[in-house]
Amino acid sequence: MMEEYQERKLFLIIFESEQIEDDFKNEEILTNMEKIKHFQWQGEFGQKNKKTGKWIAIWNGNVLQEVGGYYQNGLKEGLWKEPIMKYSNKAQLYEVGEYLNGKKRGNWIYIYNNKKIKGGQYNEYGQRTGKWTYLNDEFHKISQVAYDGEYKNGKKVGQWDIWYKDYNQNKLRQIGCGLYDSTNDGYKNGRWIELSDQFRMDSQITLDGQYKNGKKVGKWNFYRKTYNDFEKIGGGQYDEGGDEIKINQWVELNEEFKDDCRVTYKGEYHNGKKIGNWDVLYFGKKIGGGVYDKRGNGCKIGNWIELIEGSNDIPKVTFIGEYQNGIKVGRWDIFNFNNKIGGGLYDESNNGCKIGRWEEFDYLSQITCQGNYNNGTKVGRWDIQWNLKSNSQNGGGSYDEGSNGMKNGNWIHLSEDFVDSYRQYKFIEVGEYKFGKKIGRWDIFYRGEKLIQSTVFAGGSYDDEGNECKIGKWTELSDQFEGISQITYVGDYKNGKKVGRWDIWCHKNIMEKKKDKIQYQKTLIGGGQFDEVGNQCKIGKWTELSYDFSDLYQVSYKGEYKIGKKIGLWETEYKGVQVGGGSYDEEGYVIKIGPWIELHNMFSDNCQIIYKGEYQQGKKVGSWLEMKRKAYQLDFKRGKVIKYDD
Repeated sequence: MMEEYQERKLFLIIFESEQIEDDFKNEEILTNMEKIKHFQWQGEFGQKNKKTGKWIAIWNGNVLQEVGGYYQNGLKEGLWKEPIMKYSNKAQLYEVGEYLNGKKRGNWIYIYNNKKIKGGQYNEYGQRTGKWTYLNDEFHKISQVAYDGEYKNGKKVGQWDIWYKDYNQNKLRQIGCGLYDSTNDGYKNGRWIELSDQFRMDSQITLDGQYKNGKKVGKWNFYRKTYNDFEKIGGGQYDEGGDEIKINQWVELNEEFKDDCRVTYKGEYHNGKKIGNWDVLYFGKKIGGGVYDKRGNGCKIGNWIELIEGSNDIPKVTFIGEYQNGIKVGRWDIFNFNNKIGGGLYDESNNGCKIGRWEEFDYLSQITCQGNYNNGTKVGRWDIQWNLKSNSQNGGGSYDEGSNGMKNGNWIHLSEDFVDSYRQYKFIEVGEYKFGKKIGRWDIFYRGEKLIQSTVFAGGSYDDEGNECKIGKWTELSDQFEGISQITYVGDYKNGKKVGRWDIWCHKNIMEKKKDKIQYQKTLIGGGQFDEVGNQCKIGKWTELSYDFSDLYQVSYKGEYKIGKKIGLWETEYKGVQVGGGSYDEEGYVIKIGPWIELHNMFSDNCQIIYKGEYQQGKKVGSWLEMKRKAYQLDFKRGKVIKYDD
């Protein structure tokens, strides 16, 4: 088994980047943490360690149906279905077409929500050619942007239009356009209306200005889409020489600018460098700022009021202190509105190192940390305080006194892996570090309970050698653990690999009457067996949960594994009642065969839709029938027919 991370009138879908090599040297892959954590390719290697035969895609432990293809002598050959580079649970988008000697050839289409969507052609050199439509890199269900135009020898030429599908109104509208020159340079020229890098549903920002040989020149304005119009919110001037140098007055947008948090920066550029006074504005009102040196070095000098990192949603936390030649020096204080809540010292030697006693505030997790720095490295005892449900809780631990900043000894801190939609950490972890590595028993406590009164919610043991290798019995939390999806997995580890029986439990919050205390009621809802060898292969009968299983979306799957591959009949259940399913081949290729009943991607009480049809060698064929019912009804009623090629 091999694991590696990969990452107009019609609304059409694709991603703009060129083919990514399988060795994932393209750093953009590493920006999609969800894909890194949950996605992997599986297949075999032949002579000289080259990929060979069929390769399949795994998402969150489950095979993505019909995704993958064949390698021949280490090169992709024939028909492939591939997830986009930034594939995620909210962006389940694929491209489908043929490879010849490892290069894309001919017509490629795109699939979103089980619908085929036109894409474009590749020539014999693997270059895009002719009419194309593709999606921006940040595509997901609430940020759907398409680009429509023409390629010539892999370069964009002529008019290109930009389209946006409004998720709330379910409408497609043109929001931008511009021209590429007709030479082989592929430069933007003339007037363009294009999207900001952070364009999304709650931040529909467009940029309007001129290009000259691919460089921005002259006046550029920023506009925000309102309910029925566009509002000018910023912009400035570029030089006319084609060097894309900012000059004169500018109003720039914060990277997290959005409709309900409009943070901008106002000041002057000289030859591309900020000079003089720059103000930080919130909905047009000054809340901070400072001075850049007038020599044009872009260095901050003197006193500054800055937004603390992470506080852009509600910019009420500020960092106030002094710069010398662009380096923080002396005392810097942290304020929450007008209340001082922390701060500390930077050295005066232009190294910008934190020294001495500091009280730091993390806006994202709402925690305060107190301790000492030595030349920018945390040393000695650090205390942590946070407030959850109005309960003040304390934690912390010690760092070594050297320059490594390693945690040692007993620690109580917030889990780094679980942050809820309210940007609060869900869990408290308690255990021991040795030279920065977790060892021995680690317990996890659910937030909202006073630590000394609560019981252990999850956890287990690491080896004592400092390898952070899990051993023995563990209770682990699902990646989506939250109030309406409290799922845990319980089983054994051997040398860091799952072995034997693992059970899946669903927890419910039960408030005891006449007591201000929450009890956690748990129910066994799934699980199965891993092999005892330590390959972490699923074997035998399993009941698994859908990726986004919750109180509102209770979909599970029951069937059999053989050496980590699904085989035979698998049933799909909703709230414990079978509503679908079908068969996989018995040879372990994880190919769907014969009759199947599949659920709509958004199947829930409010979306009772299924599809009935047939698979041949993993491909849908013939007529598939869509069937619907209302919530709590037993029978599905016949709907439209969807045709697939035989």
